[in-house]
Amino acid sequence: MLFLGMANAYIMRTNMSVAIVAMVNHTALPKDDTVVDNECETNNSSSSWVAEMSKKSEEVNDYISLLENIL
Repeated sequence: MLFLGMANAYIMRTNMSVAIVAMVNHTALPKDDTVVDNECETNNSSSSWVAEMSKKSEEVNDYISLLENIL
């Protein structure tokens, strides 16, 4: 049981020191200024996105009002 306690203390100390270095040492990583923007399709514009979100918002509001009427 003592061995498990000592092993646990060692593992926590090691993890804490790695976490502190990762939080503080930002200069060790190379800075990459390139922006990768391939998450969305290129044919979507912001206006179509706003229209789609407003439509979904209306659907959610209709569903909420339906639930309120049932309850």
